Amino acid sequence: MDKRVRMIAEITISDYQAAVDILTRAAKHIEDNLPGVLAWDIFIDKETGQMFMHEVFSDEEALLVYERSMTELGYREQLGRYTAINRTIGLGSVSDPHLAEELSQFGAVRV
Repeated sequence: MDKRVRMIAEITISDYQAAVDILTRAAKHIEDNLPGVLAWDIFIDKETGQMFMHEVFSDEEALLVYERSMTELGYREQLGRYTAINRTIGLGSVSDPHLAEELSQFGAVRV
């Protein structure tokens, strides 16, 4: 059984350089500390200010660790100053009620 959880988000950026600086720091942290994050791909159209994120986690626990880490280190709050999440799609099973609630705050639709 495939336990991976995938997230796809469409995001509008209000300050390109500030968002890129935060995302670059977050990417380094993820690469160095979160082995359960299998993919963290970001695609940005600088001219339109649109960003798409594609994230793949080994399982629900890896997603939970990632979400906690991004919040505790302040990346979520910092990005919130310069971005707005338009829509999020979750692919895979999420049974933890706290995680499901957190994802719903981002407008996540589970498929």
